[in-house]
This record gives sequence, structure tokens and C-alpha cells, in this order.
Amino acid sequence: MVSRTVAAPLDRLKIYMQAMGKKKLLTTASTLYGEGGGGVKGIRSFWRGNGIAVFKMTPEMALRQGIFETFRELRSDYDEIIVSPVTNKELFGLGCLSGFIAQTCIYPLEVLKTQAAMRTTRQYSSIMDLIRKLYRSEGWKVFYRGYFANSLGVFPAAGIDFALYEYLRRVYREKVTSLEEPSILTLTMISNVSALAAMYASYPLYLIRTRQQYQIVPENMFEMMGRIWRIDGWRGFYFGSLPNLVKVLPASTVAYLKFDYFSSLFDIDE
Repeated sequence: MVSRTVAAPLDRLKIYMQAMGKKKLLTTASTLYGEGGGGVKGIRSFWRGNGIAVFKMTPEMALRQGIFETFRELRSDYDEIIVSPVTNKELFGLGCLSGFIAQTCIYPLEVLKTQAAMRTTRQYSSIMDLIRKLYRSEGWKVFYRGYFANSLGVFPAAGIDFALYEYLRRVYREKVTSLEEPSILTLTMISNVSALAAMYASYPLYLIRTRQQYQIVPENMFEMMGRIWRIDGWRGFYFGSLPNLVKVLPASTVAYLKFDYFSSLFDIDE
């Protein structure tokens, strides 16, 4: 929660650059600061949407990690190193499944987060006002804008993230530490590598998702992809990736280290 709040300005910059097709980070930051009213108000505007983001973070992470660990332990004859290691394909599949289920459960909050981050000054009086106005525009379907693109993106993102993290940790234990757990520094590096690979694999689909969530006139996903390619080429699919990169690495590190800490504390893997 703390790391998410600290990184909130970077998240809003990412969302705005994705939705509006902005290329330059400093220009985008200046635009948001000015729209927010300048001064203290302008600085505070960088935290728009953070409340919803923090609210959705706990159930999303709990579902992802919980589903992943539950399915992994249900696998017959499971033992990570000694008896019957989970294969890389199984790790990838479990990661995809857990990410898909978690995102499906909390997806309306994703739409609300994007809309809240993109709102202008005094556009909505409260979260309930935002929900009412969105519902009046398209009904319940508005809360699932971009769901298809998001689902396609979740599979490689969650699969690569979990599978690569578990694979690298396992290899390190087998080859370096003789089955002892890696150090905090090593776990940090492993989590960063897995998060970085997952982010770049799925980023174009998440950019499409964000644009569909925010757009006023609904547009087909494939039509949108074609328009981005014609106007900006492949770089257009990575607008906002720089602030997202700065945000993802520390956030993923904190998330994985917390999970590993509490797993060992409560003997979850035993």
C-alpha cells in the first residue's frame, strides 16, 4: 500500500500517456500539473485514482498469489526440489490461470481506476458520482471495457512473471546455495527480472486496454491496433513504458519479498 501510494504519480503518468498517445514524459507531467491547477493542487492531482488502485491491490494480489499456491500444492506428488519438481510449463500455466481469475474478479475496479486517473478537475464529485455517470452512459458493460485485450495481456504477463520468478529461484537454489533460500538481494534481482520480462511482453495489450477503458466512442481492438501502427509504428505500443518501468520494479520487489516473508513465517510451503 505504501509503495503503491509513493508510485502513484508514475502510474497516472503512464495511464495518461497510454490513453492519449503522448510520447514525452516531462511534457505530459507539465500538462497534468497545469490541469490540476498548479501549486499544491497541481502536485496533488498526480494522485488521482490512487484510492481505487490501493483498494484493488489487496484482493488482486491475494487472489493471484493464493490461487497460484493452491493449484501448485494440489498437483500430485508435488515437491519443489526433491521429489517431483513442477515443470516450467506447469508454472507458466498456473501463473496464467491465477492472473486471469484475479483480473476477472477485480476488473471493474481497473476501469474505475483509469477513469479516475484521467478525470479533469471537478469532473466528478466523488467515486459514487463517477460510477453513476459511467453506468448511465453504457450500463454495466462500461465496467468491462477493454476486458478482452486485458485478458489476452494477463496470460503472458502473469505466466511469465510467476514462472520466471519460480524458475530462477529454483535454479539458484540448485546451482548456487545447495537448496538454501536465496538472499534478499538475490530475490530482489530475480523479482525485477521476472517483472521486467512480463511487463514488456504484455505492455502493448495493456496499452490497448487502457485506451478502450477511457475512450468516449468504443473502438474495436484490432482497428485501434491498426491505427496506432499507422500513426506511431511499434513505438506507439510502448507509450508510458518509462514511468511504468520505474514503478513496476520496486513494487514487484516489495510484493514478492512480502509474500516470501509471510510464507516462511507461517510455513505456507510446508
